Amino acid sequence: VTTNNLNQLKSILQKHSGKKRQAKVPVLATIPTPQQYQFVRFDSKYWVQDDQVTVNALKASGFDARIAPVIKS
Repeated sequence: VTTNNLNQLKSILQKHSGKKRQAKVPVLATIPTPQQYQFVRFDSKYWVQDDQVTVNALKASGFDARIAPVIKS
């Protein structure tokens, strides 16, 4: 992951973060390591208003993005 990738990710998440005090969707990332996957939960200022629109924007920018529940009910 390059600094450019991180800046692009930050920009997309900020663009889709919506207004304060509105319901937002938490954002998590999965980082592959040699032995396992590491999950990272982003700070609430990067939570997004519309998860599907954000996923579409991330995919359009070359990120592997999808919507998935953290806990299955």
